[in-house]
Amino acid sequence: MGQTQSLDTAIAFVFFNPARSKRMLMNYLYTINRLNGLPCYTLELVFEDREPEIPESPNVFHVKSNSYMFHKERMCRVLETKIPKKFKKIVFMDADLFYLSNKWYHDMSEKLDQFDVVQGFEICHWLDLSYKKIMLSRPSALLTKSRLYSHEYHPGFIWGFRRDWYKKVGFFDWCVSGSGDTLSVAGWTKQEFDKSFSSLPLSMVKSYIEFKKQPKPRISYLKDIHVFHLYHGSRTNRRYVDRHKPVNIAREISNIVKVNDDGMFEWKEPNRWNQFFIDYFNSREDDGIELYEEVISTELRS
Repeated sequence: MGQTQSLDTAIAFVFFNPARSKRMLMNYLYTINRLNGLPCYTLELVFEDREPEIPESPNVFHVKSNSYMFHKERMCRVLETKIPKKFKKIVFMDADLFYLSNKWYHDMSEKLDQFDVVQGFEICHWLDLSYKKIMLSRPSALLTKSRLYSHEYHPGFIWGFRRDWYKKVGFFDWCVSGSGDTLSVAGWTKQEFDKSFSSLPLSMVKSYIEFKKQPKPRISYLKDIHVFHLYHGSRTNRRYVDRHKPVNIAREISNIVKVNDDGMFEWKEPNRWNQFFIDYFNSREDDGIELYEEVISTELRS
């Protein structure tokens, strides 16, 4: 299949940077530059009175919100509406990934001729701060043989969709405290969680039960494809359990957030939620400056 014939899949990025991380922006620019020649579209969320970090262009759009939370899945919904209708396939890709070649793109296009949903790798790798060493590797979430969800498989990074299926179901959109990939994949594949699972706050339970009732998609992954994740802060600082606590309350998530004029979520009571999530995003230390200084110091001594 020639490259010109196969440019039928849009690559979609959502970018929100509440802690003003330089590394997050750098990773996005590196990721998108490696995809030169492929159809890419970006939606940036601009907080409050800040200026955009990514300049407006025919393929870059901006929305605003005054609320700090995980906006990813809602942003995907909004970005889909801005991508030209000629694309019947869309890949939502995290803005901090790269492949060794663009073979994955053509494999994805062909796979989406047969499947509704496709994860864009067989194995993913997390790089260290130097971008030279692999810290951790995980197989696609679709390689698990168990009906019980396992953190030994990775549910995120990059998902391709037939556009019609995405518009009907897509991601689980209410993950305002994170873990959207985890909950979406478990919902699509009808996996169950063990008693130790803590990523589904009480406020989202009712919505998630409805999400899981949706028909199971034809779902697959890209065999023999590896993807690499660019460093932005340690995994420990993600606080995968603690970040859900503020919304782990007996109140429906649809009564906690509202949709603003740009189609984005905002807290109905911003004074109650904003400070926690501002502090959370700042505490992640995505730039890794302290660790970088430690690495440099160690190298100088050796």
